[in-house]
Amino acid sequence: LFVRVWDVRSPTNHAPAQVISGYVYFPVSMDVRADGQVLATGTKGFDSVGCSVKVWDLRNIAQPLADFAGHSQDVVGCKFSAEDPDMILSTSKDGSIRAWDTKLVGSDRQSCACYPHTGKLVSCLAVPPTGSTNNGTNEMAIGANDGTLTFASIAGTDGAKGIKLNGSTKPYFQQEDSLDE
Repeated sequence: LFVRVWDVRSPTNHAPAQVISGYVYFPVSMDVRADGQVLATGTKGFDSVGCSVKVWDLRNIAQPLADFAGHSQDVVGCKFSAEDPDMILSTSKDGSIRAWDTKLVGSDRQSCACYPHTGKLVSCLAVPPTGSTNNGTNEMAIGANDGTLTFASIAGTDGAKGIKLNGSTKPYFQQEDSLDE
């Protein structure tokens, strides 16, 4: 299993610019850091096997920079924070939301903050663009299979980060009445 990276500046070249291998489980979500140098991918898995966020330096793809484990089901969303380029936010079908601090890889300090369970089957994650958040907080929107959208933010200082749901859960679509009436 692998990820192909294409250089869209070269539309006539039909070969990928890079092929990143090293996956045991399918990569199902991904994001590229704003500087274009780092790729994060979320993988499929089950019973806490797989279910990780792999981080790659696109200038040297021999090995991942990090392989963050902690989710127990597919990682359906991973995004770099717009306010902190070293933070990766991830969501999983297990309902958890995690924040991974890539600056802490290899240290004794905890590299993840976790909101253990949203109570929902999470299906996607979005973060606003740089500069559009309130007071430099890391905000995100989490979509669930039940049609709700939950807003959350990363709070904390000095590496003591926590995830706080803003208490704002709203339906983002209404199911239409059946045509079989």
